[in-house]
Amino acid sequence: MIAPFGIRSAANRTAVVRELSASLLRASTAREALFFWCEAHGISSGPIAVVRREPKELNDPDDDMLEELRPRRDECIAHRSVRLMRGRILLSEADDWFIPDRLPTDIGGVLEATNAPFGAAVARLWPSRRTYFVSFAEWMTDDTGNAGRLASLSSSMTILEHKTVVADRNRRPLSVTSERYCLSLME
Repeated sequence: MIAPFGIRSAANRTAVVRELSASLLRASTAREALFFWCEAHGISSGPIAVVRREPKELNDPDDDMLEELRPRRDECIAHRSVRLMRGRILLSEADDWFIPDRLPTDIGGVLEATNAPFGAAVARLWPSRRTYFVSFAEWMTDDTGNAGRLASLSSSMTILEHKTVVADRNRRPLSVTSERYCLSLME
């Protein structure tokens, strides 16, 4: 079990979040990495569940995401927003933009209508996952009396963001995702 996040030094907090980031970068799916992280750190129990959510606001992919996805003019981009949970603990939230025309019809239907994880839904396409952006929460490195403030923060607060692209076996981009990992992973 790791020490409570609020009482760690900034250097220690940063090291733990960098370790989490490295685990995510090594894994073939975020869900797989989160399962092993939670097991190692005693965070809840059971499988990692994907729960679709209605985003507070509908965001379009940013310019970097569009550059990674490379949609043709005739291709529409679909959006899917999910939460990854273990038990009642929120681990991450993700927004995924994908091009349905690049997927077999049955896979597109699964993504539109179910809570199936994106990686599992496209597994038969032999996908690869590449992270092209990593960002750590700025407040994590501040060690000026934040122990009390950090302890009072919401466990759903973002501590780490990854942006990834998933491509098929021919390296054709299928989706781009913004994954935001929560403070609950440090408690």
